[in-house]
Amino acid sequence: MITAESRELAGVPTLLMCRDDEGRIGGRGTILFFHGLHASKEVQHKELYSLAEHGFLVVGVDVIGHGERRYPDAARRFSAANPDIESDIDEVVIQTVAEIPAIIDALCLLKLSHESRFGIGGISLGAYIAYQAIIAEPRLSVATPILGSPIAHCDRPDSPHRHPEKFFPVAILSQNAGQDANVPPAPARQFHQALRPFYELAPERLRHEEYKGVGHFMPENVWLKLWSEVLRWFDTFL
Repeated sequence: MITAESRELAGVPTLLMCRDDEGRIGGRGTILFFHGLHASKEVQHKELYSLAEHGFLVVGVDVIGHGERRYPDAARRFSAANPDIESDIDEVVIQTVAEIPAIIDALCLLKLSHESRFGIGGISLGAYIAYQAIIAEPRLSVATPILGSPIAHCDRPDSPHRHPEKFFPVAILSQNAGQDANVPPAPARQFHQALRPFYELAPERLRHEEYKGVGHFMPENVWLKLWSEVLRWFDTFL
């Protein structure tokens, strides 16, 4: 049986899902999961549910400016008509990542999670958040960015791709669409090549998958394949 509960953690609106009761579930590990642009934590209900079925405590998080805290001007701010869209998206990533330590602290204080067993996942905008969070929060040990890039939209010194040395030993599985016009796959592919020297002692903890011939909005059969890899990755490393 999967239980779901909407709860504020450190002032952040979240959706918690787990199998049986939260107290027991924290023993397997906790996954923070971040949705894409224009979406909300509820949009990923199916994905959160499947992670909970695998025995994890899953925490869907409303990204800054989205969901329960959607910006009043979100449609304009996150549209191509906004000349500052890239810096606005970067600011959302930075602010959302800044909340993660307090979310983890709250989960540990409530005795729902073990400090040493946290993973992170995200789709599109959520993948940008996942990459950034790895270099900002050392308690994250597993990551599955989907359809994202390690390169910040604006040229920033803290862009994840500039700091490959900060990723090991995080077990990271990146997955991209080969014909993605929204988030091209090359940056993630090239970043994984840059990461390889740092993972020489544990190459199994580093993997990149690129799905040829599909775009950002994948057909269901490809998405199911991608998601099965996410589940396998967390099962193995968290």
